[in-house]
Amino acid sequence: MNGLTYSEVQHFSKLRWLWVLLPGLIMTELIILVPEVQHQDGFAGIVLEDISKIPITSLRGIPILSGDRSNPCFGYRIGDCFAALAMSNLFLRWLLVILMVSVLLILLILFVFRYELAVDQSGVRFRFIPKLFKWKTIPFDQIQSYRINNTPGWCDKMQLGYSRNPFSKSEIINITGKRHLVITRKDGNVVKIGTAKPDTLMYILNRLMAPDNT
Repeated sequence: MNGLTYSEVQHFSKLRWLWVLLPGLIMTELIILVPEVQHQDGFAGIVLEDISKIPITSLRGIPILSGDRSNPCFGYRIGDCFAALAMSNLFLRWLLVILMVSVLLILLILFVFRYELAVDQSGVRFRFIPKLFKWKTIPFDQIQSYRINNTPGWCDKMQLGYSRNPFSKSEIINITGKRHLVITRKDGNVVKIGTAKPDTLMYILNRLMAPDNT
């Protein structure tokens, strides 16, 4: 039985909602935000051209009465108009930057982040790249009990990746697993390990944890 092993690798690329979110963000940037930023830049230039003939003295308090009446700034004080333009443009630019960073982060999550699980003679081992590059091992002699949780709660279902709660002395790691292997260690710590093959995992564990296993 020394050859009994189990391995499982989970990727975020298996989560369909991420593939829906990614093109949605890209389309929002290209179709809505980028043209709007360009429009705001062009509109600011038009306003500058409209008021270029007004003396600089007391410029802030002078209402914009020249140019096309369709100009949204027509009739408003120059200072107030430019303040609104600046805030609007700044907001759009920051929103564009945030969406671009979000797209890059999603790409990184899709193609780099992963969770690996292995069970062999050394015990139950797992790691989550990039947070846990080094394998964490639970030796069999430190396991008090283990079971498959077929009905994980919503809190556990929402947990993606690796997290550790120092208050409840628990760890959870999962990406696409529908079930959790719940291991209670002899020191009282609880580890919840997501798996897509609970039956196979339990079979291997039962064989490796059997008293006659050598």
